[in-house]
Amino acid sequence: MGFPWFGPNVEKLRQRGDAFGLVIAMRKPDVLAEAAAALDSLGEGALQAVVAGMTDPERRGEPYDEALTRIAEHLGPPVVEPLSKVLAEGPEQAKLRALKALGRLPDRRALTAIRTAALGSSDWTVKREALAALVAISGNEHIDAVLSALSDASGLVRQDAVKLLGDLGDPSALPVLKDLRTRVGGLDLTAVSAEEAEKVVGVFGPEATLLNPQARLVLSNGLRLGLYYVTLGSMAMLGDSEALEVLLAAARRQDSPGLVERAVTQLGRVGGTSVLAPLAEALRNPQQGVRRSAIDALGLMKDAGARRILELAVESADWEDKARIQNILLKG
Repeated sequence: MGFPWFGPNVEKLRQRGDAFGLVIAMRKPDVLAEAAAALDSLGEGALQAVVAGMTDPERRGEPYDEALTRIAEHLGPPVVEPLSKVLAEGPEQAKLRALKALGRLPDRRALTAIRTAALGSSDWTVKREALAALVAISGNEHIDAVLSALSDASGLVRQDAVKLLGDLGDPSALPVLKDLRTRVGGLDLTAVSAEEAEKVVGVFGPEATLLNPQARLVLSNGLRLGLYYVTLGSMAMLGDSEALEVLLAAARRQDSPGLVERAVTQLGRVGGTSVLAPLAEALRNPQQGVRRSAIDALGLMKDAGARRILELAVESADWEDKARIQNILLKG
């Protein structure tokens, strides 16, 4: 990409029209402004690079996708129309890339294409990204699309929809969540049937068919447990005190670290002073997974009390937990 050993050659990248190289160069503070100006100077060329990159099946991977998203984010409004077209007409991988970019651009012109993807895509990864983008751009304006996703075939799409309903804070969703909680309640103690476990095959694609029946049971139980606890979290976020009490009790259980992790994660979403004590207690749990969930939950809260708990915990934490806490504290 025109990077000599001492750093990126921005002028050569500009002359070649290498939009991706310029985006990577923008990571270097000393050439950020120069690289950004060079990217802008490409004009239509940069726009074409984005569209071509979205639909190129040969170039893949998270760094590449992130570079595409950053170019689109930098170019701003001019990319909305061509990316909406990619979202409407492109292959599923291209749609996913377009959604990641559009979700960072608060431009309402893309809403129709995003809603169509959220409701009609055959790819569960596209649906998940579309729901997130729809809410990021329009808030609860399209809450009906989120509610519709509660009956999606994919357990992961359903989980995302439940989480988004809590994040949106719309009390009208509470009766729906209560009904859902009733239908999946008690799954922390009861294994699902082999017939129910078969349903996960369609969620995870061909790879899931390689799982033996017991593995499918474990996977299906995990999906349903996730749905159960995310539902409790969203209910508590919408003011359901009984759901909050269930989470507080689950966070203090001694017999099932996996359930404690789920409850602790949801308490971080709920926030408030009532969750601080159980989260501080979870930081002392002998299971590392529980401690990590508690650290992340406290970091998510962005609360002075939560920050103080992390500051006090950092001294006695092991080196892995300490690094995790310090990273959160540095981010503020």
